[in-house]
Amino acid sequence: MEPAPVQAIALIDTGADLTAIPESIVRRGAIDVRGYRWVRGYDGTERKRHPCCRVRLLAAEGGPKIHLSNAIVIADPADEEPMILLGRDALSQCLLRYDGFRGRFDLAVVGL
Repeated sequence: MEPAPVQAIALIDTGADLTAIPESIVRRGAIDVRGYRWVRGYDGTERKRHPCCRVRLLAAEGGPKIHLSNAIVIADPADEEPMILLGRDALSQCLLRYDGFRGRFDLAVVGL
């Protein structure tokens, strides 16, 4: 059975290899953990074992989907709203155009 859709805010993280989804979003969507993966933090020093899940991310209702087989599950931030971090595994299926002069970007799903 397909999990129910969950609406969440996502940040683009071009420095991250993997997409990270906070635990509360995984629980709200009743997403099954499908294994574990060892991951290093942004500075490359701390290595932690994280649960992984298979997800489909939608840019908008009925819009194109990003398919990820190994998104990692992370702890919710203590002092802010939980947000998905879109890593390069997700961005590799997209065309990202940034207009620094106007302070805008476009993200279009083109893969799969």
